[in-house]
Amino acid sequence: MDINKALKDLKKNKGKIETTEERCNYWQECLDTMSDDEIAREFIYQQLDTYGMPKAKNNNSPVEKEVVMHEVTRETVKQWIKDDLSRIRPIKQEVKQIEIALGSLTEEENYVIDCKCIDNWKWVQVEISFNEKFRSKDKITIEQLRKIKLKAIEKMNEIVNT
Repeated sequence: MDINKALKDLKKNKGKIETTEERCNYWQECLDTMSDDEIAREFIYQQLDTYGMPKAKNNNSPVEKEVVMHEVTRETVKQWIKDDLSRIRPIKQEVKQIEIALGSLTEEENYVIDCKCIDNWKWVQVEISFNEKFRSKDKITIEQLRKIKLKAIEKMNEIVNT
């Protein structure tokens, strides 16, 4: 795993996980609490073939069309849940590994990684903020902060890629 890329994408990946899980929870709630008619109305404007579901054949009668629409809609929603959860599984794994690795860092290392790698601050911003938070005397320089960052990345690499 590329630690730098994983840190850069951490917030985005957490957002993907959270929104996907929320969407799946909503879909599951609809399946659990709504009738077939309500589900059909709720998802009538969703593209039913987006997830590769086959289209119904030979649905000439209005009754058959109605029945097929309900079956396809309920089954499609179940498939959406399954597909979305399987898509975020590797992202969740990566986020979990990064969070575990971040937990092994010192408070100062964590702060530098948060500011520089996750929040993408400029080094001058990191320096000012770091000195305000951790140092009253003996101000730390950008070069020293870069060393702290490199040391922290090495620690994380060792933890994640072992």
